[in-house]
Amino acid sequence: MKKYIQIIPLFVGILAISAFLVFKDKPNPEFESYALSVNEPIIIDHTSVELFDRIPDEYIQAASQLKMLFMDRSVGSNINDGLNCLRYPSSDRNTPNHCKRYNHPDARFSVDPSELSWSRGYDRSNFDFDFFYDTWEKMTENFIRAMDSGQYPGQYDVYSFQFSYLNVTDNDTIADPNNGFFANRPGDFNDVYDLERRIAQHPDKVFVFWTTSLSRGIGNAVSRDFNNQMRQYAIANNKVLLDVADIESHDPSGNPCYDNRDGIYYSNGNISENYPDDGVNYPAICQHYTSEVDGGHLGSPSAGKIRIAKAIWVMMARLAGWNPDGLPAPTPTNIVTPTNTPIITILPTNTPVPTFTPTPTAVVTFTPTPTSAQGGGNDIYVSDIDNLSDNINSSYWRARARVYVASDGQVVSGANVYGTITYNNQTYTANCTVPTNNSGFCNVTIIVPTSASSALFRVTGVSQSGFSYNPSLNVDPDGDSNGTEITLTP
Repeated sequence: MKKYIQIIPLFVGILAISAFLVFKDKPNPEFESYALSVNEPIIIDHTSVELFDRIPDEYIQAASQLKMLFMDRSVGSNINDGLNCLRYPSSDRNTPNHCKRYNHPDARFSVDPSELSWSRGYDRSNFDFDFFYDTWEKMTENFIRAMDSGQYPGQYDVYSFQFSYLNVTDNDTIADPNNGFFANRPGDFNDVYDLERRIAQHPDKVFVFWTTSLSRGIGNAVSRDFNNQMRQYAIANNKVLLDVADIESHDPSGNPCYDNRDGIYYSNGNISENYPDDGVNYPAICQHYTSEVDGGHLGSPSAGKIRIAKAIWVMMARLAGWNPDGLPAPTPTNIVTPTNTPIITILPTNTPVPTFTPTPTAVVTFTPTPTSAQGGGNDIYVSDIDNLSDNINSSYWRARARVYVASDGQVVSGANVYGTITYNNQTYTANCTVPTNNSGFCNVTIIVPTSASSALFRVTGVSQSGFSYNPSLNVDPDGDSNGTEITLTP
């Protein structure tokens, strides 16, 4: 207890460990988790990097005192180099040249030198990096086993690991709705539910979730879908998220970057690529951050690893109690042990999504007598669609549609609703299943950036044993849709 008394004067008023699942034998009561005391998610994305220069000195000091372990493979090593770059002012002779390379072999992707300029040093001596990789299942299992065995020293305040772009290849199951990271599968050690059980064993600590790294070639459907799942999970469950994929897929001016299957010739001076345009834009690492034509290492130029290192400092300052303008202030709450909360997903799922229950702004006007589905080839159709979208924070809103299913004027339970949600010229799968409770409806939900003011939900199909979907019967008694499509706005 003596050591805690000695350090209390250094940290009064700031505090909060948080965000990476921490184990102390006897935590300092002064360090109550900031992240766990805020009933909002903490999302660190490409828009957060600009906050780096605004971190007050006292929160830089407070953040530097938090002991953090992050684990990753080669891109993590690049990020670790970026943290080392920030140890000294950019003008200091001790700052290596690899920290200040703003020119790209292709001049189109050089960055402004100001991107690689900072005025002070940032002591990262308490931020440790551990090289860590395997399949996504083994990584999750190994991380949990190491926690259970006490392999990781107890002095850390913050823990995390990242899946790399090699865990989201076209052949990986990580985003599969039934067998992926966010699927609640039988057994132990390899999905988010198993991870949450370990997190719940340490309620005074926090685990930081990461989106994956990206490469020029990955950029694919798996990386897009998994990273969207991760964002939605973090927002739905008030997690801390370091959105590396978002940082890597936006250039320093905030413009999105896409995969190299675009039909545009590119050369880094030694290797070139000119893949045909596949007609699909998948978020991928910007050329401004890597000189590789297919890979995604953050080596030369330097902007990528510097931007992610800055984002980590913004995150750590927030965990130390910093509340920059426009971000939610901490509201102390009782810590609730996490449960197996169903996950909001943009992929097909047989699990309803009750994580959020906003008050409906529009309700169905007909009240048919509930009946369970009966066989016999009856027509099934959409009897109403309601917009239940709402705002989350300044960066995201929740696009939600409630879909009612009926047959011959009576609600139908257990039906599968298939649809799409389109925003910013991109279309995502959005399905749901009507529960067998005679409610007659299910909700489709995805998280949408505020750059999109609206989203279009469209029903593409309805199925239920013993029924035949007849879209010509789709109706909406409220008149806010045509029974097949509805515009969603918060």
